Amino acid sequence: LGHSTTVFRETFPVENPDYLIEAVVEIPVQVNGRVRATLRVPVDADPATVEAMARSHPNVARYLEGRPVRKVVYVPNRLLNFVVS
Repeated sequence: LGHSTTVFRETFPVENPDYLIEAVVEIPVQVNGRVRATLRVPVDADPATVEAMARSHPNVARYLEGRPVRKVVYVPNRLLNFVVS
């Protein structure tokens, strides 16, 4: 194919750790254990900000409307769950 050396003699590419760091993650938002939305949030976002973003999402707000939230479970960068009665 016109190359002077074989691919078997080439060095293996080295990974760059800077490219492996994610700045934004997608987390599912659940209401009573059922996924109602997916949010893209910064990795270093605090729980209050993530909860406010989830409450403002139209599909989540529809299920929270008029129902008291008993508990909010937030696993950083993984999951947000509202337990309502």
